[in-house]
Amino acid sequence: MTTLGELFRSPGTEAAARLSGCKNYADARPREDAVFLPDWGLTLSCGRPVPEGVCRIGIRAHHVQLAGPGAENAFSCTAVKVVEDVFSTIVLLRPEGAAPEAPLLRMELDKDNWQAVPDKDRLTVSVPPEAVLLLEIVKE
Repeated sequence: MTTLGELFRSPGTEAAARLSGCKNYADARPREDAVFLPDWGLTLSCGRPVPEGVCRIGIRAHHVQLAGPGAENAFSCTAVKVVEDVFSTIVLLRPEGAAPEAPLLRMELDKDNWQAVPDKDRLTVSVPPEAVLLLEIVKE
């Protein structure tokens, strides 16, 4: 039986990831220990071998972070929409080079952290390799 912690760390399917509150999804193509995301035009390191059956990835909104110097999996984005929530700020991002119909990337951060961002239109964000959820299609 899967524990709740295991479900959050490695949901395995998009359905399980959605149940656990994950907000970001993209089609993926395995590349050894990375995934290529054609809709976003990005390759993200996963820090572990990616099984052949992986065809989607999930990224939790709070794992999309403002990139510090030398951050792994850093990429530039344009802020499309900013939503002030009660306790946090939600920023919907379009990765630079993303297809026009690509899903937006949702980042959720502390209000103070958002206020400290100097350029709120163009951001460099990163996703820790261990935070890339590898998802497979379940055949019925």
